[in-house]
Amino acid sequence: MDKYHILRNPSSRLVLDGTQTIVEARQLNKFDAQLWKLEHVDRGKFFIHNKADKGKVLDIERESKKGANILLCKKENGNNNQNWYINSDGSIVCANGDNLAIDVSTDGKLKLQPKSGYENQKFEFCNKVDL
Repeated sequence: MDKYHILRNPSSRLVLDGTQTIVEARQLNKFDAQLWKLEHVDRGKFFIHNKADKGKVLDIERESKKGANILLCKKENGNNNQNWYINSDGSIVCANGDNLAIDVSTDGKLKLQPKSGYENQKFEFCNKVDL
């Protein structure tokens, strides 16, 4: 995908927001901090870039552990904590091999949790003009 999209959780209608280092799920405002672009790495893995903070991508806090925060950090090639699988079920799973997905909690926090298939782990790529 060469253009930027909004990553929205259809259940909560909240979108990924990279305004701060810790990425959160917030109400849509259509600012650049809520726009994301995929960069293919290899074998189905992607970096997820933020438009407002060029050179920064989705990452995870420290080690890949259940409950880790989702961060916006400087891109580092070879760092699997910054590589993500975009699955057909709408889940976004860290490519480090632990099968942990981005999960939206009821308070809008994004955490890494074991992939469950539940609605709080599903995202859709939306065009800015369509929302």
